[in-house]
Amino acid sequence: MATLPSYEIVRAREDARVAAFLAPYKGNASSEVLSLVLTTKRERIDQALTPYRPGLPPKDLVLLHASWQAYAEGFEAGVIYDFYVVDGVLFYKLHHEPCTNIRPVTAFPDWDKLEFRPWCATWDDTEVWLARRREQTLTAKVADR
Repeated sequence: MATLPSYEIVRAREDARVAAFLAPYKGNASSEVLSLVLTTKRERIDQALTPYRPGLPPKDLVLLHASWQAYAEGFEAGVIYDFYVVDGVLFYKLHHEPCTNIRPVTAFPDWDKLEFRPWCATWDDTEVWLARRREQTLTAKVADR
C-alpha cells in the first residue's frame, strides 16, 4: 500500500509554491489571483492526499477520467497512464509517450499489482463526475421516449 505524505508536509510544500508564485506581485496581487492561487493550493493538497486504490479503476471511471497515477511496491511511484477507447477496446500508454504508442490493456497482465488514483483529481471528483454522467444519460434516455 502506498504511503502518502502527511498533511503538514504537503501543506508546507504548497505554501512554498504559493509564496514563490506570489513573490513577483510584492503583496499587490488582485483578489482574482489570490482566489485562484488559494483554490489551486487546496486542490493540490487534496490531490496529494488522495489515496491509491488497488487494481485498475472501473472501466466507466477510466472512460470518464483518462489519466491515472499508479503506484506499485518496489517501482517508481507516480507513473501516469493515459487510457483510450478505440472501437470499443480499452488501450493505454504512459503519459509522456506519444499517442502512437497505445497498447491494448489486455497486453499488460499485471494491473492487479498496481494501485491507482486519479491524476489531477480526487476520488470524490471522479465519482461525482461519474454520477453526473449517469444522470445525464438517464435524462437523455427519458427525453428520447
